[in-house]
Amino acid sequence: MRFKKFILGSKALGVIPLVLCAFFLHGQNLIQNPGFEDVNPQQNNRTLRLDTSLTVFPYVNHWRSPTFSPGGEIGNINNLQNFRLPKSGDYHLTLSINGGAFNTTRRNFAQSELTKPLESGCSYYFSIWFFPLHKDLVNPQTNDFYAVSNRLNAYFSADPISDTSGMSQNLPIRVDYSNLHFQNQNIIPQVEIPSDTFFTDTIYHNHTQIFQATGGEKYITLGNFYPQHLSPQKNIYTHHIDTPSVNAKSTYVSALFIDDLELIKVPNPTEIFTFSKDTTICQGDTVNLFANHPSANTYIWSTGDTTSAISVSKSGQYHVTAICTCGFEYKSTIQVNVIDSVVPPSIGDTILCNELQSITIPLPSGFTYRLNNHLISGNQLHIRHGGEYLLVGENQCQYFENEFFVEQMDCEPLVYIPNAFTPNGDGANDVFQISAENVTFFQVEIFNRWGQKIFHSESPNNAWNGLYNNAPAPQGLYIYKVQYTPLNHVTPIERTGKVTLLR
Repeated sequence: MRFKKFILGSKALGVIPLVLCAFFLHGQNLIQNPGFEDVNPQQNNRTLRLDTSLTVFPYVNHWRSPTFSPGGEIGNINNLQNFRLPKSGDYHLTLSINGGAFNTTRRNFAQSELTKPLESGCSYYFSIWFFPLHKDLVNPQTNDFYAVSNRLNAYFSADPISDTSGMSQNLPIRVDYSNLHFQNQNIIPQVEIPSDTFFTDTIYHNHTQIFQATGGEKYITLGNFYPQHLSPQKNIYTHHIDTPSVNAKSTYVSALFIDDLELIKVPNPTEIFTFSKDTTICQGDTVNLFANHPSANTYIWSTGDTTSAISVSKSGQYHVTAICTCGFEYKSTIQVNVIDSVVPPSIGDTILCNELQSITIPLPSGFTYRLNNHLISGNQLHIRHGGEYLLVGENQCQYFENEFFVEQMDCEPLVYIPNAFTPNGDGANDVFQISAENVTFFQVEIFNRWGQKIFHSESPNNAWNGLYNNAPAPQGLYIYKVQYTPLNHVTPIERTGKVTLLR
């Protein structure tokens, strides 16, 4: 049986830890009694024993030995048979990884039932803390047979595994059998510490790994599932590496303290949740938004859509949730901005008066402007010289060009108002006509002596012919009021006076 493995790494206590996503840290730990703190207070001997029923657990709750060889010892801080404090709490597990040339040393294993079976195709994060057994470091010459091994495995199975071969033999032979347990069962553990490293320093190490479950795995078994000749050991004093040949005994003994196990269901680290970036579109356009995860079976958008992709045309935030197998959800928010259409400016030919330094033309916001290929800062156009101009404006959605001509000239208003006229039909001074040049606004009103308005015009081209209500107005004085606005001015000028009508 093969399993997909994703090794996160091994680390030592006190070193910067591997950063995991938040959902890794909030899942349910599927390992019972993961720190070996739940022990039977009535039992002084806390060695794991063979329990074929998986229900007795006389010494350490939820843990047993799957072989006749004692499955490791649960030691506390006051137990003189153990030489290092637990990583946390009062207890840790001691596992013999390789038995040596001594009748009392043998390889052992520890087994426990998970809180629930693993799900098919789902990924699981496993973490284990381990410490190499070091004994009598003050007087090492008396303990030169102690070593460390680079083998430690965790195997997850649907059924409890067991190997009691050699159980009926005498002690030396039973020890030989213990070092061969599980060798003929073709077990391939899902988790193993790096085999290229010997951990000889005096600190706890943390190994983390993600694997993908086949489905139905309900039991975890810890130990060394590799044969002796594939389990080299390094002497912690001489640093000599011993690799036994096939069926040969090692000259060293290696063991590990185990503590604080963790097994959590996590998202598959090789599967990535992808989705559309924030985007900007033009008014009237649509954009396709998407979300994708390889394990997603349902997508829920804030629009109510349930497909992986949707089309939108309005500004706003669009929320999407991808619901995946194994119970994980991925969420994202995509911002869509719509650029409203802007009416571009329309500038006609205009005049720049000599007495003015410039003319200012307001421009609508929303565009980047260039005048004769020079970038304009702000939303105002300042013209200081006459000539031909090309105004270009553009944004993400629009583009326009506006050509116009500016004539530079003397703009002093020229307004002449006569003081008398003779509407007698002789062709000379028959009308009251005002001459006005260089003005943008013009208005004239004429009143009789009683204040009645008898004439009105908004063009200097319209003259008063001396009639009122289609009848000749009487001879006499009349009051006029003239208003006009000079070129490039805003406020009109007002002039009043008298004109004489002669007959």
